[in-house]
Amino acid sequence: MEKRFYFRFFFRFLLICALSSLINLFSHPSSAVAADVPRYFPETGHFLGGNFLTKYNDTPNAELIYGAPITEAFYSPSSKRLTQYFEKTRFELYPENPPELQVKVTPIGELMHAYQPGLPLGINTPLSGCRSFVETGYAVCYSFLDTFNQLGGVRVFGYPISNLETQDDLIVQYFQLSRFEWHGNGSGSNKVQISDLGRRFFELSGEDRRLLAPLMPGNNAPQVVRRLQIHGFTESAVTAQTDSQTVYVIVQDQNNLPVTNALVGAIVNLPDGQQLPAPFPLPTDNNGLAKFSFNFYSSEIGLAVIRIEARYDIYSAKSISSFRIWK
Repeated sequence: MEKRFYFRFFFRFLLICALSSLINLFSHPSSAVAADVPRYFPETGHFLGGNFLTKYNDTPNAELIYGAPITEAFYSPSSKRLTQYFEKTRFELYPENPPELQVKVTPIGELMHAYQPGLPLGINTPLSGCRSFVETGYAVCYSFLDTFNQLGGVRVFGYPISNLETQDDLIVQYFQLSRFEWHGNGSGSNKVQISDLGRRFFELSGEDRRLLAPLMPGNNAPQVVRRLQIHGFTESAVTAQTDSQTVYVIVQDQNNLPVTNALVGAIVNLPDGQQLPAPFPLPTDNNGLAKFSFNFYSSEIGLAVIRIEARYDIYSAKSISSFRIWK
């Protein structure tokens, strides 16, 4: 009788625990899914999961701040940590830390600026429209300050570690965890963007390039173009003054996959000053290839320069090729 009582008691205890667990699970479904189901980013062809996905989901405007992942999570010899690269940054896992501090953002801005700083603009910091940081001795001003404040400030980007500089033909400012760049032709907050330093830091760290290869979860995974790459080359490296030439243009996305139906145009500048526009528009085929041929006569010998541009949706890219005209 006593054994039967304890058995019933133990059974009821297990049942209550099970029901409690189910109630908790259905009361917090998003956290359960976030922890167990990786997210696929078709624009780069990589997955994000586990603690790294939790960090990403917990950061407002994460796609603006971090970009999409460009590798899977892997053990990195450079950081000696479980690591994942993004378009704009890198995550590292410190499982020995408390839960809220287990994922750290690499101080990529600090490391990249130490490796290759920009050229100072020499602009004096105005008295208004800026915020100075005694921690590093630098100030953030105007649109840079607006973007800094709107996207999370010091908590997300760290402190500024440079004044305004010129680099990559842009006005930039470095922070401990990032770099801002000025795009004056944008509107509102689009004038200031977060630099894509992730791939650069990946190369600088000497990581295995095979990690960048996209993973395709199925044949129905859509191709999402986020950036164009364009490569142009000529059929003949050297021609006569009266001759013909064929130009080949290959257009790829951020994953080096061919982009179909990108529109390609070009202008050929001959040594004697003539400009020969290519027929517009030239769509790329399924291999991301477009080509055009033209006849020409140049009264002078020298280098003919071909300026090529490709457009797809809202994205564009430019490249330069050339050939030499000889007698």
